[in-house]
Amino acid sequence: MDDNAMQALHDSLKSNKSIEILWLSSTDLTPDMIACLVDAEKIRKVINLLNISHNEKIGNQGAKYLSELLIKNPSLKSLGLRDANIDDKGITCIIEKLKHNYTLQYLDLDAVSEKPPSTLDPLLRKYLTEFDATQNIISNNNMVLIESLLDRNKKLDQHLSPLIDK
Repeated sequence: MDDNAMQALHDSLKSNKSIEILWLSSTDLTPDMIACLVDAEKIRKVINLLNISHNEKIGNQGAKYLSELLIKNPSLKSLGLRDANIDDKGITCIIEKLKHNYTLQYLDLDAVSEKPPSTLDPLLRKYLTEFDATQNIISNNNMVLIESLLDRNKKLDQHLSPLIDK
């Protein structure tokens, strides 16, 4: 996707209130494109699924822009960030905004960080019903932390119970 295509998408999103799913995986998004997308969505506030996975140029700057969407969009329930070249600094920025977000239920952080930051604590205590950290290197200490936090997350427990009971 180039800048002209992103501008066209931005303009279209501002006027189209019915699109609820944006799947922009593997579209070569840049941080500036994320800023443009977030700008349009601040007005609309209706996207409930955003997948921007496999866009390695996003990085921490794109994560910073994206974190604003977590406050401005009360409809966002699913966010895919797989292989977006975001490290702990970018993830921490997103998680800090999640402290004020009560709608996100699915967060895909597959292969974005070498270890989960300590700021996962407030995230995992909240409303997530799905959390994917596949292909991340998680130390034993961090795994114990994640396990204890997941034990306190009632939403995730309710979501997983039917699968575990079988």
